Amino acid sequence: MEMLAIEPLPLYLETPSVGLSTSEVEAMAGARLRLLVACPLHIPLGGVACDAGALSSDLTLNAGFDVGDLPYIDAVGHFTLRLAFSEPRALREWFVQKELRVFRLRWAAASEDVRAVALTTAGLVCSVDTAPDELPGTVGATRSLAVSVPFTSVPPVLIAQRRVVLRHGKALLSTEDAGCVIGHLFEIHLRAALDLATAGAHHVQSHVGFCMLVERLRACGEQIVAREEREALPEATIDGNGGRSDFPRGDLTLSNFEEQLQQSFPPCMRHMVLSQRRGQHLKDQGRLQLRFFLRQAGLPLASALQWWKVELTRDPVIDAHSFSKNYAYAIEHAYGQRGASACRAGFGCAKIIQLPFPKVHEVHGCPFKIFSSGQLQAALETWGVAPGARPAIWEAALAGECTKACSLCFDSTHPGSKFSGHIRHPNAYLRWSRAHYAACTRG
Repeated sequence: MEMLAIEPLPLYLETPSVGLSTSEVEAMAGARLRLLVACPLHIPLGGVACDAGALSSDLTLNAGFDVGDLPYIDAVGHFTLRLAFSEPRALREWFVQKELRVFRLRWAAASEDVRAVALTTAGLVCSVDTAPDELPGTVGATRSLAVSVPFTSVPPVLIAQRRVVLRHGKALLSTEDAGCVIGHLFEIHLRAALDLATAGAHHVQSHVGFCMLVERLRACGEQIVAREEREALPEATIDGNGGRSDFPRGDLTLSNFEEQLQQSFPPCMRHMVLSQRRGQHLKDQGRLQLRFFLRQAGLPLASALQWWKVELTRDPVIDAHSFSKNYAYAIEHAYGQRGASACRAGFGCAKIIQLPFPKVHEVHGCPFKIFSSGQLQAALETWGVAPGARPAIWEAALAGECTKACSLCFDSTHPGSKFSGHIRHPNAYLRWSRAHYAACTRG
């Protein structure tokens, strides 16, 4: 689509200084929001989800804009959504991930000249026609640029894969790999800008019309995030009223728990279970993430209470009395037996990826986002991922394509599975894995 292919590659370092009516700003922000919604967070397995020419070109034209004004429309829409989507946290993280996805697609479609301008704008040095032969991706290729960056700013995965050349304290990368560095800088700048937008939200109150626009956009964004979270849920049973029921459909029990843990638990849940077994109980966020997964996997309440008691009391600071007093209620609440008696759905991948980075002694979130290069390499070996599949998983994790990395992990550990596809929920991973092993048993 036209709004995806914009030159020069925008980094949004400066706010447009123009006079517009509220209705014009709303139309531009709406076009930008439609772009973000149409642009998937991740590329499904088996093909490219979208590129600079694959998304529909009707969005800007339907809004009544001239194609020549696209850079201007794009910038106004982006900065308006910054104000609207700076909070709450779930909406903010959705916005960051979508903007990063748009940036990566634009980078992939950009020419070398466009990339060079963007790198220079970001403060990185481009050396023309000096790419050393030993730099991956340059021998016999059309690429003639080497990007010089401080060695300390190079992502560890690129170093582990020997995709950089060290010269005089600087790291040389191909422009393709430099996309990882500039993408990281783009994210840092965007998050800092969102912090400023949150802190300065009171300034918007002075313009009633614009304030109402921000509130409308925020409400629309929250509806979109809620819808995408619902769509990411694994198949649910249909209740007597024809509605969706999120109560578990799995067959997890205490007797088959260890088998399913080793064979079928997704990496995030397996990591939390095994981490807790090393003697330090999961903190609030980790327990919350794991509780709903186990419930939706089919573990009955009585078994869940028994399992959690055994696992939590591995930590010397928790005994049976402490468990009954401080932890049992939350488990019963997760099963709808306490509080409002409503079962919450387990966290989908989008939600898990958006969780705050674990602090010291915390274990939660997505391993493909939070693991260092060394941790991920060790984990892939532990999970039984074939050596030949590991580089693609590293690259996906480095690029922020966490669900793609998880899907590739599933493919490697379930060879020949007909359930291969784009995983967006831990319970979908579990159910596809169980179906795979059941098919193998039937022959």
